[in-house]
Amino acid sequence: MYPTKLLVTDEYFADYFAAEVGHVQDLEVRYVPNDELSDDDVQWADSWLGFRFPLRPNETAIRWFHSATDGIEHMHPYYDDLRETGAVLTNTVASMPHRMAEYVVAGVLGYVREFPQYQELQHGGEWKRLGNGTAQHMNMVVIGTGHIGSVIAKLMRPFVARVDGLSRSGSAREEFDTVRPLSDPGELLREANIVVTVLPHTDASVNIVGENVFSQLQDAIFVNVGRGSTVDDDALRTALDGGQVRHAILDVFPEEPLQNGDWHWDHPQVTVTPHISGLTRRDDIVVDFLANLQALRAGTKPPNLINLDGWY
Repeated sequence: MYPTKLLVTDEYFADYFAAEVGHVQDLEVRYVPNDELSDDDVQWADSWLGFRFPLRPNETAIRWFHSATDGIEHMHPYYDDLRETGAVLTNTVASMPHRMAEYVVAGVLGYVREFPQYQELQHGGEWKRLGNGTAQHMNMVVIGTGHIGSVIAKLMRPFVARVDGLSRSGSAREEFDTVRPLSDPGELLREANIVVTVLPHTDASVNIVGENVFSQLQDAIFVNVGRGSTVDDDALRTALDGGQVRHAILDVFPEEPLQNGDWHWDHPQVTVTPHISGLTRRDDIVVDFLANLQALRAGTKPPNLINLDGWY
């Protein structure tokens, strides 16, 4: 595959992208918003870049689809089409794992060191010392030991006693002290003080973190920077009210944006952020697009190739 005709369908990064890829040889780029796409556009292009593709791949001549974000849920309905046409699907990662790890470090340490409580005292003009919390004796478990989970483990390691992992396979990873299958966690969850989940959305991962996980926790801090669909929301609420989870730091939710009146907003043990832990940067899009383009043209495996069987 030697992509030469690229269709870009999102205006968010169009001008920046045009300036950054102008030097690439044998690459013609056409910028057309999704709502203005014509049959001529999708039959002309052999590759696509954007956040959400509005057509079935087998209705186009496109054989390389590059998602401008890490999440590829928008392509899930096209599984059969991609396989049938032999199309390649890649995504954008770049610096996102590090920024997601920063979010976890900031959220966990800020909570442990009681920053929210001190801010309330500040607003009341009250000079008062609270506890002397520290994470250095805490055990942390990361559910999802892929690239993002491994970066989270690496950045959190200096601050905690142990970093263990749970994954589908339980295969060892050097960033973790121990990795076990999620289906057989042993004592890891019972001994965990911090649990971070970074699972992608797939058909198999919906509500995969539920009572099976929360029932084993004892006053743990819970963080979700993966996908909201992977956590059983009712089981989480029960765990918060029952003391298995002392505080939840949530960047993702089953339905986004959160609606007015949603229980997460007002729960005293929940911190809500609006899916910002790993927002896509325009320079990330360019870096990963060029890396995958180079690999495809060289006939080698693209670094961000999506497994069409596992959808991640």
